[in-house]
Amino acid sequence: LGRSDSAIRDLMRPHVANRLPGMRIAVILCGEQADTNFLRELEETVQDAGGTVVSVTRVSDDWLPVHPEARARVADAFGLRPYASDEQLARVLAGAVARGNGKALKTAAESAAGLRLDGVYERPADAVLVITGSNTPDRLVRAEAGQTPERGILTALGTAGIRTVLAEPDGDESISTIPAFSRLVTASVDNIDMAAGRFSAVYALDGVDGRFGIKRAAERPIPDLTQTQ
Repeated sequence: LGRSDSAIRDLMRPHVANRLPGMRIAVILCGEQADTNFLRELEETVQDAGGTVVSVTRVSDDWLPVHPEARARVADAFGLRPYASDEQLARVLAGAVARGNGKALKTAAESAAGLRLDGVYERPADAVLVITGSNTPDRLVRAEAGQTPERGILTALGTAGIRTVLAEPDGDESISTIPAFSRLVTASVDNIDMAAGRFSAVYALDGVDGRFGIKRAAERPIPDLTQTQ
């Protein structure tokens, strides 16, 4: 698989060159990710396309503090009242990442151990890649019920008109999380940990819509390489 992935990467590199010239890409990582080594290769692929991954925000399912005072501090950092719902807080979190509200994010992260920030949050992103995933059926059930951060995050980004791509690594198709949120996005990639998936993500971030990947919910393996947004 390693050699095959390398060959695909070399074959497709010319097709993504300058697809994302000067674009600032924010990554929001949700769900259960057993291995995130693919993030480094994702950053390299975005660079090959002329863009930059400016931030990687990790949001665990239990990112919000249980203690009321700590939770109130998180809500206050985003300008919300202490009794704001989990989904409301996920929405303002997504908006802060996309708009580059670093001050609010850093203040919130001081009280939210499940929120990890990496990168630059001082300027707006041109597009956002939301990475989801489940390792257990229980997590999928909670995602389908709207009890994980993705629904609020994707709803906020869609409402704001920010180009958003939903992705997940390859894995057990029976617990794929993408179908739970596919109505909230126009582009998704179900194998972001593979070279073909990363190149699909570049096209999707550039504005090409579709369900790309290798699972049953995918419409085609990769985008039409001649297609423009």
